[in-house]
Amino acid sequence: MTVLGNTGKGRQASPLYTEHLLLGAIFGKNGAVRRYESEDMSLEEMPEGETFLSDVSQVFTMLMANDPSQSFAEAAFAGKCLGVGSCAFEAVLTGVGSVVSIPLLARTGSREYVAFDLSERSEALEAWLSFLKGAEQDGYAPYASLELDNVTGTHVVLALWGLGAQAVLEDYVSREPLPKPGHVASCHLDKIPCVILAPDLGGVPCYLILVPPQASVALWRSFLSFTEVSVHGLDQFTRMLCKDLPLLECLRSDDAIQLLPEQLVEQGVIRKEPSFVGSGRIYGNKRGDAHS
Repeated sequence: MTVLGNTGKGRQASPLYTEHLLLGAIFGKNGAVRRYESEDMSLEEMPEGETFLSDVSQVFTMLMANDPSQSFAEAAFAGKCLGVGSCAFEAVLTGVGSVVSIPLLARTGSREYVAFDLSERSEALEAWLSFLKGAEQDGYAPYASLELDNVTGTHVVLALWGLGAQAVLEDYVSREPLPKPGHVASCHLDKIPCVILAPDLGGVPCYLILVPPQASVALWRSFLSFTEVSVHGLDQFTRMLCKDLPLLECLRSDDAIQLLPEQLVEQGVIRKEPSFVGSGRIYGNKRGDAHS
């Protein structure tokens, strides 16, 4: 499935800006909705059947396409080697094994990957991936033909999460199945073509929905017509992510992040095979990391 074009580079205001104003949104940098005035920030447990809606359109989005995309992704991203239609949170490491970021990586085609990063380290991630793309050894540049584009803002990205999220989405689809945890699928939500990612968090059901900007207001209002759906800002959404994937907490730091291999393996953001950038330092050079 081809997911994103290469237009609309850079962060843009969400088409839902006016909708957020009406709901009492409090904005942060880059126009992200941090929270709403009426939001219950003390929420600890997910009530049965409750569903939460967040606009995360400011999420940094990087497209990797063309023939070298698989070899590039499997070198730059330390987690599982993805099959087409799957997604996972994966660490990106420097050559000395420090953590650049832990984005959500999706393989959306045999020659296409998309990475999503909601952390404060997205600029560092973009710079590091660009550096790796241009890497040469003995005059050979293996990723020279890779298409690497910042496509943030090409779609409105909505997060629908909570114990009732699946039931809400099932009201919009007919014969098209929703993606299972750890997978990606193209679906029509009331005839609106969307791409839906279902990261496997092991806890709260969560869907990231890529919506064409021109259809975003209609779908936003439609979701909010459900009495069990309420809005939450980015602060509460990231709080939920960190609860299921605690390593994301460390991404709040601007300093170099050095984590123990056991921590990274335990939370599934690196694989045990020493075939990614930084694995030589993580596992020890005796394991033969050619990328370190």
